[in-house]
Amino acid sequence: MRFQYDPIMDTNTKINDRYEFPEHLNLDRFLKKPEETPANYTLHAVLVHSGDNFGGHYVAYLNSKRDGNWLKFDDDIVSKCSARDAVDQNFGGSEDSLGIRNCTNAYMLVYARESCIDEVLQDVREEDISQELVKKFDAEKRLEQQRRKERNEAHLYMTVEIYQEDDFQAHQRADLIDFDDVKGGYIKCLKITTFPEFHQSLATMMGYPSECIRVWPFEKRSNNTTRPGYLEKLDDSKITLFQHAEQRNVWRIFVETLPADSKLECLKPYNFQQEVLLFFKYYNPTTRSISYVGHSVENIETKFRDLFPGMSKAASLHPDVPLLIFEEIKANMVEKIDPDIKIGSWMSLEMATSYASRELTYTWRGYNFPWCPTTSGSCTTG
Repeated sequence: MRFQYDPIMDTNTKINDRYEFPEHLNLDRFLKKPEETPANYTLHAVLVHSGDNFGGHYVAYLNSKRDGNWLKFDDDIVSKCSARDAVDQNFGGSEDSLGIRNCTNAYMLVYARESCIDEVLQDVREEDISQELVKKFDAEKRLEQQRRKERNEAHLYMTVEIYQEDDFQAHQRADLIDFDDVKGGYIKCLKITTFPEFHQSLATMMGYPSECIRVWPFEKRSNNTTRPGYLEKLDDSKITLFQHAEQRNVWRIFVETLPADSKLECLKPYNFQQEVLLFFKYYNPTTRSISYVGHSVENIETKFRDLFPGMSKAASLHPDVPLLIFEEIKANMVEKIDPDIKIGSWMSLEMATSYASRELTYTWRGYNFPWCPTTSGSCTTG
């Protein structure tokens, strides 16, 4: 009863009054009738609390061998101590010499009856431990060994952060994604892993055949935007994953997967010279909201107008709804695109960029939206 409600303060308070307890206790006088053996008890354990009602720390003292040599259990530290440390110093009350209230005192006592003590405190045998606990302890031990190994070998590993289209859908602002707000999955890889080894392991982990996924590493551009870029020399077994990541310990990638409703059996090979990966965002001028609606790989000879049917379908618009299309160059800057221009010509006009990915935004035609340059709408190619 070390804690009690104080009606004046309207809160629970801890009682630190002195309360002495003996190492040996006889309770015969409290029995209704005499028993075959004396009701003698020996103090076996003392649970001590330090602090007040709002916080503190617990320490346990155990007289396991019944020889007066006590053990102190303080979190993960176990040490020997005297009976004075375990008993006398935990009565609570005031320090007479200083008049200071002692907030460290016994909170719970465990006594064992001497006539039953050999049975109560007998050694624990292996068969006494439940199998559930054995399995739990073994699992914790394996986990700790694994963590210790990872700490010792941390310099040999790198982290690969994996982002998919679901992660783009969670981002409804400028740029394709914000790594501070949207967290993808991640795996730890040896830095010396080759890309073919990584690609196969990644496909297995994601549950796809290896030919049904494609990796696009994120690149930070000079205008502070982030776009997926094309990864060259994928089959070169002499280039390590760490080298592909430009010796960064954290490598962020977009993983393109074959759509579930696709009639293809695998992703078509990507031609860096003739194709571009476009990501699409749909801007609704009525609600002033932007949403990610998908991506596609297109030939650079394709006109933007030819993409409108797919765009309308992705945004759940009627095919006859006219569209306007924009490129999101960076935050707070979009540029209108002529729908009759070829993708390749548009890319040439955009400083003949070497980036494999671009970001486009499209909206309904006929709306006057002067706020559009301050919004985050786009389609990106990666």
